[in-house]
Amino acid sequence: MQPPLLRALGLLVLRSAGYDIGSVLGALDLEEREKFRHLQPLQDPFDLTPTQALFTHLDMMWAVFGSTGQFRPLQTIASALGWRADYDDFDKLRKSGERPSELTPSIVRGVVYTAAGWSLSSFQRNDPLVADYIDYMRASPDIPQSVKTELAGLATDPAFKRAGGQ
Repeated sequence: MQPPLLRALGLLVLRSAGYDIGSVLGALDLEEREKFRHLQPLQDPFDLTPTQALFTHLDMMWAVFGSTGQFRPLQTIASALGWRADYDDFDKLRKSGERPSELTPSIVRGVVYTAAGWSLSSFQRNDPLVADYIDYMRASPDIPQSVKTELAGLATDPAFKRAGGQ
């Protein structure tokens, strides 16, 4: 028997992954069941809405990939490479020395573009499955040409040298 907090976290993860946990919830006492029902669901790591939460979604997608080996997390991370124009705007802003007054969706996409490219480049060099998936995406008719172009330049694009494009 697990402590209540650990059990609740495990059930939350299972529910978020789409597992039916009804029978387990039914076996809990009423107080623990009610506490569980009031827990917030986990964020969807595949949600690419350009908010501050998007930065942690990249880490969550890498965690999903690391634990499952599935293609979908890498495909989703690679889709952020379609935000090159936002990166170009972000890079101009950064080089100008101006400090933005707010975190705009364009800035979020520009920063996530660099983080996605940097992490894909790093994993491409160190993980054979990631390298295979990147090769697959570069050949796939289902991947936009703009993303394929960015995937081809992972090792050479200065934007991907370090997280943040520096």
